[in-house]
Amino acid sequence: MSSTTIDTQLWPKPREIYYHFKRQPVLGIEHGAYLILGVAKNTEDRNQHFVVTKPLYFCDPQQNDERDVSFLVRPVEYFYDYVDRPSFQGKRFELITDDSTLQTLRLSFLYTSSFLDK
Repeated sequence: MSSTTIDTQLWPKPREIYYHFKRQPVLGIEHGAYLILGVAKNTEDRNQHFVVTKPLYFCDPQQNDERDVSFLVRPVEYFYDYVDRPSFQGKRFELITDDSTLQTLRLSFLYTSSFLDK
């Protein structure tokens, strides 16, 4: 499935918050939560679109691949992927719709600050 075959009305919208399937609730309500900033287009391949996200949990600065990372991008089609693993079967990303959870996440440090944006 390519991003050009997915109805743009179904694409994640700015300010929506999603949980990733690898989320570990014992690590807190923010763990695995991603704020949608928007959708970006690849300037070299105009048919490729990426969702730009801001993680609402602290990335591990000890890991070279997470140090100094402000935002993450994933192909649009990843938001519609179905994961089929022995430990998990379901959507890769799940839109958070619970008002109480959303309110808590919107008050979190990383949602309300520019900490990751330096």
